[in-house]
Amino acid sequence: LQISSEELVSAYIKRIEEVNPIINAVVENRFSEAITEAKNVDEYLSRYNTATFDLEKTKPLLGVPITIKECLAVKGMSYTGCSLTRKGIKAKEDAEAVKLLKEAGAIVLLVSSTPEYCTTIETYNNVIGRTKNPYDTRRACGGSSGGEGALLGAGASIIGIGSDICGSIRVPCAFNGIYGHKPSTGIVPLEGSFPWCDDKRFSEYLVIGPLTRYVEDLKLTLKVLAGSKALRLRLDEQVNFETINLFYMVDSFDEFCLTKVDRRIKHAIEQAVLYLSKNFKCKVHETKFPEMAYSNEMCALIFTIGSFCNVFTDSEIKYNVLMEFLKFLRGHSIFSFQSFLFNVLMKTNCLMTVDELKLYSGKAADFKEKFTSTLGTNGVFLYPSFPTEAFRHNGFIKGILGTRFAGMFNLFGCPCTCVPIGLTKNGLPLGIQVVGAPNQDNLTLEVAKELGKYFGGWEAPN
Repeated sequence: LQISSEELVSAYIKRIEEVNPIINAVVENRFSEAITEAKNVDEYLSRYNTATFDLEKTKPLLGVPITIKECLAVKGMSYTGCSLTRKGIKAKEDAEAVKLLKEAGAIVLLVSSTPEYCTTIETYNNVIGRTKNPYDTRRACGGSSGGEGALLGAGASIIGIGSDICGSIRVPCAFNGIYGHKPSTGIVPLEGSFPWCDDKRFSEYLVIGPLTRYVEDLKLTLKVLAGSKALRLRLDEQVNFETINLFYMVDSFDEFCLTKVDRRIKHAIEQAVLYLSKNFKCKVHETKFPEMAYSNEMCALIFTIGSFCNVFTDSEIKYNVLMEFLKFLRGHSIFSFQSFLFNVLMKTNCLMTVDELKLYSGKAADFKEKFTSTLGTNGVFLYPSFPTEAFRHNGFIKGILGTRFAGMFNLFGCPCTCVPIGLTKNGLPLGIQVVGAPNQDNLTLEVAKELGKYFGGWEAPN
């Protein structure tokens, strides 16, 4: 079957126009420009004489439509962090990651919704409102890459680009039944991402990565996003599954967490272990990391990064936190409640004392060393992306507690690949993540690919 770029781009534009009135995920589109670019691709291909193999190497995404999280700069497009404080701001140039995608031939269709300043895992802002889950519009689509998650889950995108600092790729993947990859730290360039912070920990915790409907597209997109650093990941090496050490936890989840892990997620992890050990003779290790008892406190360290997302101390904005709180009580604040709460938590260091911050920083450093050395170069850890199915709207407090399953691996710089494990009886997606030691992205991607065969991958909303 052959299809032109124009036909492909037009088909996705049509699908976006069908579903966006329901899910509300698009901040700004560039459909007319995308159609023109697709026509140019088709014309170029009609005159192309070099071997197709060469084109696949130099332009692996040629003519493929993609969607981008609004916090990543796309030249000429909305670049506000979905905050009214930046209303009307357009990106003057592409983010470095976007440049790499365009150089590979990708065609950007739109920029998608995020929570204000990318601050929570429910995608609501005062710019376009609430983005909804395509499987149940009464529920959250996740965040902060929630617009991407909703579009992909709805079949309105094939490759999306998001960012992740505490599960912001992985939670939308779990809630919308799609694949995603949080790369190892330092692989994908961050320039052109908003909000930004000069604290060096910020660039250690934040990553940019792909979300896809099909697992095969993850590695392809990561190669493009990584640029020259792709060599570090050895993405073309074949993985010998018989040498893999497979670590997992099931029974000890609930000892460490206020939010209980759904039994169906526990069962899926057990089934994944059984499938991999039976078919590939992986070495299985049921494990228990007692350090995870402090995962909430360790994840809270992310809130202590410099002035990240602190709109009330932004020299270009100059808002007073007390005045904005009074305005909020009267319904007149331009900030969303989630971003307001996030900034209060930042100003108070998540209610932790200086001594507690020092204590948990030390615990996190020690656990990072233990965890990554345990996995080594041939180990993966199966773990929930989020403990439950998507929560109902305004359940972001529950959501914050659930991010402990994702945030630790930002602290550790580990790659994580998200795998959809099917739908509940109510038609809601669930997901797990495959975690590896830093720079072992190829390993997690290959394990996720095999698990995709077992669980069946993305299922369209009913």
